[in-house]
This record gives sequence, C-alpha cells and structure tokens, in this order.
Amino acid sequence: MACLNQQRSAHQPGPGCQLAGGPVMGSSEYLTTAAHGSTLAAARRDAVVVSTDAGQTWASSQLPVNVTHIHRAIFSADGTLWLGAREGVFFSRDQGRTWQWLERLPYRDVNDLFFNVHSGKVLVSSRNSNFVYALDPVTLNWQWQVISGYRIQLIRSAGGRLLAASLYDGVLLSRRHPGGKQTEVI
Repeated sequence: MACLNQQRSAHQPGPGCQLAGGPVMGSSEYLTTAAHGSTLAAARRDAVVVSTDAGQTWASSQLPVNVTHIHRAIFSADGTLWLGAREGVFFSRDQGRTWQWLERLPYRDVNDLFFNVHSGKVLVSSRNSNFVYALDPVTLNWQWQVISGYRIQLIRSAGGRLLAASLYDGVLLSRRHPGGKQTEVI
C-alpha cells in the first residue's frame, strides 16, 4: 500500500492520506516486504515478486526448488536481496533473477534477517537457536553473536546495541560496557 497525495505520488502516511494498494500479481498473502530505493520485494511463504519501478510493475522470481517456507526478505546496502527461509539463507545480486544458497551456515530454519547499517552486516536468527550470527554480505563470512539461553524470534540493532525478541522471555537488549561505553555490535 502507498499513501497518495493530490498529485498521486507516494509519500509517508499522514493526515488526509488515502492508502492505495491491494493484491500483487493475484495474491494478497504476503508475509514480508523489503525496499531498496525504487526496488521492492514482497514474499509469500513460497514465492517472491520484485518491482524495480517502485511498485508500478511486478515480476515473479524463480526460487530454487528447495525453498519451501520464506520467513523474511531484506536488502543489504548494495541492493542484494536476502531471504531467510526454513532451508537457510538465500541471496540474489540481480533482483531475484538468480539465487545462491549459503549451504555452509551453522543452522537452517532462519526466521529473521536484519541488515545492520552500523556494521554493514546481515544479522541472522532462528527460533530454534539461542545464537545470532552476523554475515558479511560481500565476503559471505560469518561470526557468532551469542545471546545465551534465549531462543530468538526477531533481531534488530538500535543505537549500536542488539535488540531481540525471544519466544518466551520477552525483549532482550545487549549490555553496555562500564562507564557508559556501548558494546560493539556486529
């Protein structure tokens, strides 16, 4: 959906805003959306559609056959489209035309991805693990960020600190160093 002003251009919702939108390519069952400039992506459980003209037109993306359940779609700063799925992490550097699967990652059933602008890393979490890892979108190397003892449903970064929602233990926030200095968030 977009908010349309009198000149029919999209802008942020506000007083007097009329929302426009509806089914995209015949479906309204989208679970996650992402934007990078005028490139948009919307994902259902088993499909992704991409627009390169701010939603004026859409094209279906041909996913790998082993993708059965998409949980999250995001873009990294360079415009790479990332998917977190039951089968792991997938990425496309060409707006969804071709996909790569990161087989060597430590776990599958990825339910959340977040691009951390501060560190330039993709944060990856699974509700089946109490670990989060940070993935470098250029080198595809990763490193662990431990959130000990909590299964993580959602991960974000705010003010240089990790913010997570756990399945059973509420909201978690990374600690600061003594003296008020913030911990380095990967």
